[in-house]
Amino acid sequence: MPLMTDGGVAKVGRFCSLFGVAGPDRLTLDSRGNLFVAHASLGHAFMFAPNGECIARIKSCVGNIVTNMAFGGPSARQLYITESLTGAVLVADMPHPGVVRRHAVE
Repeated sequence: MPLMTDGGVAKVGRFCSLFGVAGPDRLTLDSRGNLFVAHASLGHAFMFAPNGECIARIKSCVGNIVTNMAFGGPSARQLYITESLTGAVLVADMPHPGVVRRHAVE
């Protein structure tokens, strides 16, 4: 939902719809505001534009239980995707770097 400058919200709508036995498991963003959704029962990671349009999908080549993902690598352009059925970690090169959160070490 859009947030207004006064702290209120504007018109609320549906961003996107997904289907399947399980469903979305993990979300992450790239630097362009695209949302990536790992879908646990379809074996895909979906890429949605900021307006909710599905603009890409990454199909697992080893199993159909895609459960987690994160951007990494030297330029943060690699999307690491876990596939839980086989225990594999898949890597997809992406056109834009991901938003990588760095945790402070105390």
